Amino acid sequence: RFELSIENTGISNLSGLSSIDHLYSLKLINNEKLESFEGLNHLYYTFHLVNNPLITSLDELKGKYSNQLSELRIANNLNLEGVNLSEIERISDFNMEGNPKLQTLDSYDSLHVSSLSLINTSFEFIPSVHGVEILIINDNQNLIGLDSIMGRIDGFYSISIQNNPRIKSLAGLDSLELINYFGGTFIIAGNSSLSDFCSITEFAKEYDQGRKEYGTSLKEGSTLLIEGNEYNPTIEQIVAGDCSN
Repeated sequence: RFELSIENTGISNLSGLSSIDHLYSLKLINNEKLESFEGLNHLYYTFHLVNNPLITSLDELKGKYSNQLSELRIANNLNLEGVNLSEIERISDFNMEGNPKLQTLDSYDSLHVSSLSLINTSFEFIPSVHGVEILIINDNQNLIGLDSIMGRIDGFYSISIQNNPRIKSLAGLDSLELINYFGGTFIIAGNSSLSDFCSITEFAKEYDQGRKEYGTSLKEGSTLLIEGNEYNPTIEQIVAGDCSN
């Protein structure tokens, strides 16, 4: 089983990998001259592309992905403009951070992602995903709303939506279910335009009912925090219908 990490090199392509039919894991990190994936045959399970400034597209990888990946991390590639994931049906851990020129993401129509992290991206809209249990949406200056990414969310263990100044509502979280009573993290903070929490009314009711039934609040190490937004209702206010400003 081949697992490779190529870091801080002067290579311009991956021709040295041409004799390897299948890679289980490939991590390309801090390769300033890498401009092509030429030489890569087939990739299974794990792919990290971090700080490779000459990479502009992932089109060369078409037909080389497995349809299921364990980890996909795409971060801080200064000139990356296009990412097409239409061949991938499931990603366990999907992380995108930085990549200032990347504004769109083409993906499979019903992409299943267990853990999704989008930090400091340039996205305005994000394709729909489902099956999310861990969600981090932080520091996205252009992101307008959550509806295109949350349309089929199944539940959660941990959610953080912080410092996204253009988001006005939590529309898209309508089907959010509380599946880990008092054992996760739920943080909605620092979203300066966010004033509408009505989409999480059912979630708030489940939380409130669970609190009454169990007679306790969050487990030690867990977090429930709503603050620093344009409007900051309590769980009780959301349940009562006072969910927007």
